Amino acid sequence: MKWWGSVGIAFLVVGMAGSGAGQTSDTPDARQQAEKRLESLYLVQLADALRLSDEQVARVAARVRRADDQRRMWLQERRRVVQDLEELLKRGQSDPKAYEEKIARWEQVEVQLALWRKNLLNELRSVLTAEQQAKFVMFDESFAASVRELLRSLRLTKP
Repeated sequence: MKWWGSVGIAFLVVGMAGSGAGQTSDTPDARQQAEKRLESLYLVQLADALRLSDEQVARVAARVRRADDQRRMWLQERRRVVQDLEELLKRGQSDPKAYEEKIARWEQVEVQLALWRKNLLNELRSVLTAEQQAKFVMFDESFAASVRELLRSLRLTKP
C-alpha cells in the first residue's frame, strides 16, 4: 500500500473515533459517514492496486458498493448477536437453550459473511482478469488488516 493509502486510512479511522459537530463513532450518522469515506478510499486504492481501466473502475465500483450494503447488514446483525450474548452472560443466564439459539444465529451470520466474500469475487470475475482477481484478494486482505491495526492502536491510545 502506498504511503498516502496508510495516511488516508489513518485520517478516516480517526474520523470514525469521533470528531466535529458533537458526533462520535457511536452515532449511526457518524458511523455511516465514516463507512462511506472508507469505502471511497477502498475503491480509489483498489483501482490503483489493480491498475483498472476506467470501464473496469465503474463496473467494479458498482459491484463493490452493492455488495458492501449486504456486508454492512451482516456485520450489524453479528454485532447485535454478540451484544445479545454479552447480555446473557451479564445476567448469568442459566438456560443453555438461550445460549444455543444465539450461538446458532452467530454461526449463520458467519456463514453469510463468508458467502458474501465468495459472491463478490464471483461477480468480479466477469470484470477482472485472473491476475487482477489475485491482486484483489491480496489487496482486500491488506486493506482490512491496515484498518484493523489502526483501530486497535486507537483503542490502545484512548484515554
